[in-house]
Amino acid sequence: INKLVYKDLRLIQQIIFERGKLTDSTHGNYRSQLQPINHQYQPQSITCNNQNVGGQPRWSCITNDRDITVSEQFVECEGKNSNNDYLVLNNSCVLNYKVIVENRQINHAQQEYQQKYKIFGQFFDNGKFIKQSPLQPIKLNDVMVLHFKKGEFTTSRRNEYYDIIVPSQNNKFEIDE
Repeated sequence: INKLVYKDLRLIQQIIFERGKLTDSTHGNYRSQLQPINHQYQPQSITCNNQNVGGQPRWSCITNDRDITVSEQFVECEGKNSNNDYLVLNNSCVLNYKVIVENRQINHAQQEYQQKYKIFGQFFDNGKFIKQSPLQPIKLNDVMVLHFKKGEFTTSRRNEYYDIIVPSQNNKFEIDE
């Protein structure tokens, strides 16, 4: 018979979460140790160190992949008496996390895209809209034909890039090679 071992989460100095490893559980609720949030990236392992701020566990996590930064990490463990219990079942913790991909890992297609559209940098900062284009919109009253060339691009007033033209339901278009 295996004896259940519980540890005080506040006293645990380090936890190593590994890809493909399942947690222990008293309820049969075995989970993958790595729980990515809104992405699929799972490194071989993530090491989390307890900074223990004000007697409360605060985790700082790193991976051995130098191009990846772990962010918004949350360590969740099976408590002895409740989910908020600091006394947790040994090997029951999972890491919920997001990642930031550093520029060193950008592939050729991404570099080409960034080079082609770097002019939009004055309007966006890391994907967030910062200012509006000085270009004024034009009214298209009584315009019979708009001609779009393949390989050219158009933007909205907020400089959102349009790569694909999708006509509204009542409009028709033909692709011009």
